[in-house]
Amino acid sequence: MLLSDIADLLTSKGVVLELIGSHSSDIVQVASLNSATAQNISFLNDSKYLPALTCSQAGAVILTADDSPACPVPHLIVNNPYYVYALVAQILNPVVLKEGVHTSAVVDETVCLLSSVSVGANAVIEQNVV
Repeated sequence: MLLSDIADLLTSKGVVLELIGSHSSDIVQVASLNSATAQNISFLNDSKYLPALTCSQAGAVILTADDSPACPVPHLIVNNPYYVYALVAQILNPVVLKEGVHTSAVVDETVCLLSSVSVGANAVIEQNVV
């Protein structure tokens, strides 16, 4: 996913950010500063880790405006890098729910469920739920 697309999705979730550098970086996963590669996005939440930032191979980094001048790669400037990193992890790793009712779930016969619904293990749905 392009870094610009990630920025757009974050903005649509109410995140205020500034994208610095190439908008076309292809990002496929999140990673720590130490283990990141060119297709990873990482974050810097504390200035004491600036040495790791300058050595990182990350394709992009999420950080605050104070740390932006030290960042050698495309980056997103935000107020809370840790929070935004968690959002990016959710964007890049969406949870896919399996449609249907788990065999251990209990669903009353009066319940009306759409075919696209996912009812997980040990769930209980009582009468007259629509």
